[in-house]
Amino acid sequence: MGALKTNRLKASQSKKLEAYLFILPAFFYVLLVMGYPLLYNAVLSLQNMDVKNLKKGTAVFIGLKNYVELFQNETFRKVVGNTFTFTNTNSSANSSTNSGVAGNLTYDSTEQSTTASTDSGTFLSVVTA
Repeated sequence: MGALKTNRLKASQSKKLEAYLFILPAFFYVLLVMGYPLLYNAVLSLQNMDVKNLKKGTAVFIGLKNYVELFQNETFRKVVGNTFTFTNTNSSANSSTNSGVAGNLTYDSTEQSTTASTDSGTFLSVVTA
């Protein structure tokens, strides 16, 4: 009985190893395609980079100075605020509209149709049969 259990464990572990080996190339591909640009841009953001330096490869490391200048810039702060306002407003309006439409849709199985109705009556009927 013990040998049978050991063989099952080995087969199970073998299948797990096989699955990981199939996933490994995709994992490395995603890491290369997404990870390298993120890391490269993070390094670039800590340097005094311009077109001349980019071409020559002679950028000077300045640390977080770029970020300090960015967050002190009034225009940047206004743009970020406008972006949050726009995103929140549109997300709220979209969610409210979708919830309202979904709440008004009912399915009538006897007539095989989908109807959108409100307190004042039926506005839309789409026959699905």
